[in-house]
Amino acid sequence: MGVWLETPECERTRSDRRVPLATIAGAWLVGVVAITATIHRPVVVVTHWANGHMMDRETLLPAFAAEFNSAGHHTQSGSRIEVRLFRTNSGEIAGEVNSRVIYDAAIDKQKTDPTIVTPAADHWWSI
Repeated sequence: MGVWLETPECERTRSDRRVPLATIAGAWLVGVVAITATIHRPVVVVTHWANGHMMDRETLLPAFAAEFNSAGHHTQSGSRIEVRLFRTNSGEIAGEVNSRVIYDAAIDKQKTDPTIVTPAADHWWSI
């Protein structure tokens, strides 16, 4: 059985190894942070079609949407959530939704598919 003796040369060898390892670890960490920070996450758009009763007053739905958007809400994966409003009367909502669901065809191609619809009353839903 041998005896391990610490010599000044052994101590210097250990400290010589620490510097390159710390440099490599630091460079790796900076790289991971830089890559993570530059990942482009798409915006999740919540398209809300609403009737005039909700849209005509700035204190109602437009104010709620502006407050939500300015709060900077994000999904669990980090994508920003944005609410986009479209003023649409209830007859248009019913016709568009029927056409898009039943025939897979938009009547007004300027409007993106809704995530939420708010007609004036439920009698508009006669699908």
